[in-house]
Amino acid sequence: MSSRLFIEVRERRGLAYAVKTGVERYQETGYVSTYVGTDPKKISEAIKVVLDEYSKITDHRSPITDHELRKAKEYLKGHLALALEDTSAVNSFFGEQELFLDKVLTPEEIFKKVDAVSIDEIYTEAKRLFDITRCNLAIIGPFKDGSKFLKLLKS
Repeated sequence: MSSRLFIEVRERRGLAYAVKTGVERYQETGYVSTYVGTDPKKISEAIKVVLDEYSKITDHRSPITDHELRKAKEYLKGHLALALEDTSAVNSFFGEQELFLDKVLTPEEIFKKVDAVSIDEIYTEAKRLFDITRCNLAIIGPFKDGSKFLKLLKS
């Protein structure tokens, strides 16, 4: 609830009741997705704001602060630590690494890797992940014509 997207889309602009970004990782591919639960009348504006927040990171219009980076790192480490209190999550944590990676890391090794991430590395990944030419858009709602939404991805 403290992400840039949540604050901008929901809190500041009141465009959505839900905002969530997540990732899915597979052996050779994966994706970043953002879900926005919004009133159909506000959907175009919500899409524009999400895309603008992505581009603010990639073009440095809204620089990442040291405080934000520390907060994100602590969130990731805390989330992993809490998740690993569940036996099923421990199985998945180690099993997925065994299946998909060359090396199985302990939680402590992952925490060290998280702590080592720099702001420059985040910008590099953001440019790769939030490249508008690679974005896809899925909309569920009472819309007959999707062309106006495709235009948003091209602007």
